Amino acid sequence: MPSKQKRVRVERGLYRIGNYYHACAAPPGSRTVMWRALGKVGLMEARRLRDKFAAEVQGARPPGSRTRATFGELAAEWLAEQNARLEVGELSPRTLEIYELGLRRHVVPAFGARQVRAITPDHLVAWVRGLRSAGYAPDSVVNFWRPLNLVLGHAVRHGVIAASPADRLTSAERPGPGPTRQRFLSRAEMERLLVAAPSRYRTAIACGLFSGLRLSELLGLTWGDVDVGGRALKVRYQLSRQGERVTLKTSAARRDVILMSQLARELDATRAAVRFSEDRDLVFSATSGQTIGHRNITGRGLAKAADGAGLEGVTFHALRHTFASILIAQGRDPVFVSRQMGHTNAAITLRVYAHLFDAERHALEAREGLEGEYGALVSVSRAPGSDGSSNAPQAQGG
Repeated sequence: MPSKQKRVRVERGLYRIGNYYHACAAPPGSRTVMWRALGKVGLMEARRLRDKFAAEVQGARPPGSRTRATFGELAAEWLAEQNARLEVGELSPRTLEIYELGLRRHVVPAFGARQVRAITPDHLVAWVRGLRSAGYAPDSVVNFWRPLNLVLGHAVRHGVIAASPADRLTSAERPGPGPTRQRFLSRAEMERLLVAAPSRYRTAIACGLFSGLRLSELLGLTWGDVDVGGRALKVRYQLSRQGERVTLKTSAARRDVILMSQLARELDATRAAVRFSEDRDLVFSATSGQTIGHRNITGRGLAKAADGAGLEGVTFHALRHTFASILIAQGRDPVFVSRQMGHTNAAITLRVYAHLFDAERHALEAREGLEGEYGALVSVSRAPGSDGSSNAPQAQGG
């Protein structure tokens, strides 16, 4: 450690000189501190390298019973930390739910009873391949992998293992997301879907198609959010998987979405027919006034409608994509589309739907180009009193 440069303590065992991090640790039973330069890295990476270095200095296996901790024990610890993050708003309920589901169904059954120090990169590769062989989609495998990787990182941070076996997987072995799939419904498909929709869910599906609301936003609507006079849906809250009306994830999600008069009439008729129709009551609710729930509206509602219409790949997110594609096809500018979709900024809208904007722009330019250069050929004048045939020169018989 250079003595002439000023050393700034960041936290236990971690120091910084300028933009470079350094770690220190003492071997067991010794007061002599050892140092290692970690380089110009980010804080999280510096912490990981500091923990790895400390474990190496202490003999690669930190002393104590923690070295015998099982994956299941550490997963429980890690989930407790995530719940604490949820309490202070650092983590969304949906993200925590995905973590818990992946751990409970796919990770803990495979690794829960195994000591973390006994988990090898080969075990992880075999597990990933097993999920792929079982037919799970790439995005699903990524969702299962993420909490597994984070728990192993938790084990490193707390000195249970010196390094995560997940870090030793190659890019080909690590699970990655599948190709982006955007499903857009044609006008004919929209009609078939609405005709096949169960009457109880038809208005909700129509709202999904012609408002672009996320499913949680759709289920979070109350009658007070339906502005029939102003022909707008006021998106102010979303419904959690636990059936609670909670705040939106971003300020941009708080918006007024256009409501066409025909859909407003459908909602008016629905409100007149239901028992719970006060401003505070949910628009899409069970007969008890409680939410109909994510599973009911997707399974008994949209999935049944799609099956009846003979359509594949229809989800509420596909309905959302369809609404965006309608606005783009009508020539709406990216800023307007962005606000209607509740994106943080128009750059996100352009990134997601750039191909649609490009296709619409090229179609317009090509149409105008054809009309300008060749339109006159289509509008060839006809001779007065002719029988309708073109007065273009005719070939003479021999």
